[in-house]
Amino acid sequence: MVIRNLQSYLNRISRQQEPLFAVDLMLAGTDVVGNPQPAELYRLVIQELRDAIESTRVFVRWYRGSCVIAPGVKIDGSEDLHYFTFYEEIAKSSEIADLVQQIAKVYANTVEKVKRFQDSWRKHKGKFVANKVSTINQKP
Repeated sequence: MVIRNLQSYLNRISRQQEPLFAVDLMLAGTDVVGNPQPAELYRLVIQELRDAIESTRVFVRWYRGSCVIAPGVKIDGSEDLHYFTFYEEIAKSSEIADLVQQIAKVYANTVEKVKRFQDSWRKHKGKFVANKVSTINQKP
């Protein structure tokens, strides 16, 4: 279930026929600033991936061939019961790790494109001066 969803998500973001997200570029003085910042955007996406995988902790294991939840197991040195969840299997899966890495790579490339686009506007920094007339008059 998780693998299929991650594969579907990877296929969707790889096609790039529709926007993945929106970034607002605006002037702050003479500098072009993005909202959210590219690094922040990447961090948010990675956190969402972690949260999606972490959410599998709520799915506790059942007895084989039934819908009966397996009871907790007492672990040595602890009074609490340990309930086995799907997260423990998913966290160890190399296929899940590979899919997460591929998704992260797609977003890293996309964020890099956003940064390059944002930087392309920096060459026009002189045109963004608030008082252009006095700036032109001051130049020799």
